[in-house]
Amino acid sequence: MPRADVEFGAQSVIPSKQSRYPSFRSFRWIAIATIENLGALDFGADLHFVRFSDTRWADALALTRSSDRFLRRHRVVTHQGFLKLLSKGSGPLAGSACGNSVIGPVVLFARPHLCGPQEETDLPIVATAAWSIPKKVAGRFAEEGSGLARYASVFDGVEINSTFYSRHKTSTIARWAEAVPDSFRFSVKMPKEITHTRAMREIAERFDIFLADIAPLGEKRGLLLCQLPPSLAFDADAFETAFKAMRDADTGPIVIEVRHKSWASDEALVLLKTYAIDRVLADPAPVWPVEDFADPPRYVRLHGKPDIYYSSYTDEEIRSFSKLLAADSWCVFDNTASGAAIENALTLLEMR
Repeated sequence: MPRADVEFGAQSVIPSKQSRYPSFRSFRWIAIATIENLGALDFGADLHFVRFSDTRWADALALTRSSDRFLRRHRVVTHQGFLKLLSKGSGPLAGSACGNSVIGPVVLFARPHLCGPQEETDLPIVATAAWSIPKKVAGRFAEEGSGLARYASVFDGVEINSTFYSRHKTSTIARWAEAVPDSFRFSVKMPKEITHTRAMREIAERFDIFLADIAPLGEKRGLLLCQLPPSLAFDADAFETAFKAMRDADTGPIVIEVRHKSWASDEALVLLKTYAIDRVLADPAPVWPVEDFADPPRYVRLHGKPDIYYSSYTDEEIRSFSKLLAADSWCVFDNTASGAAIENALTLLEMR
């Protein structure tokens, strides 16, 4: 663990112009700290990037913002807040740069996974379905920005669930993409017109429209989620046609959540492998229980139980799911109706 007298470096250059919304990787120096030694550190330069050796960066942010002594000496900002400062001026950021009155040095808090290649570790993406933040845990997120920007100050990704119900304007999708860091990823749920109304038949045209709708996500697009209705049984011919249409249009990662027992067959598994479509490990698991996964699941979707969409998971249950994840896995909490999803996801972050 870093000592309280850890050396800090100052960096006052403007980040790379390659991206309108630069990530922390754009900067050459980030200091290391822990919550325990933060109060003892001497911030003596214009700008500091503070990287925490654990995942409690939001707790540290809240701690410093509640400390009168710290706030009298420093200006505390998050990534999104810092970008706003950069957008107001073109010169180096100093004590009163960009027309902002600053009492002391600017202290920018960075999450561990945003701190550059030499410090970066491969970790699964922890997310929720949508990005509503309950008041109970609001203090653990950035105070500035839109709801999505605040959510992205803590989490690496999110599942866009609303695309299942209706189309969004491309301008809306673009705005979402611009609100998050470069490293953030969106998984996107396929429209119910494809999965439910058409029952995966004659989907080529509608799938192309869906891809065009979400194209503004660009490199921030993650997996596509195909969730089938409980009544939709496995039909080898019909699904081979559907999967081929999807793969003719898109080569990105796709995962499928099925709910009809007929999918528990070797023939179904072979077809999914042929078209490089990964199975979702759902909880509750109507078809593929955890024992059916020889390799770490690519996408874990936790709906809550016994009350689906409402029940919260215990720490022990969350820990058991965390042990299933690989570096390229997603773990999405879908128990959003009671607000439990965000709390459970925060718990999993602390366990990583």
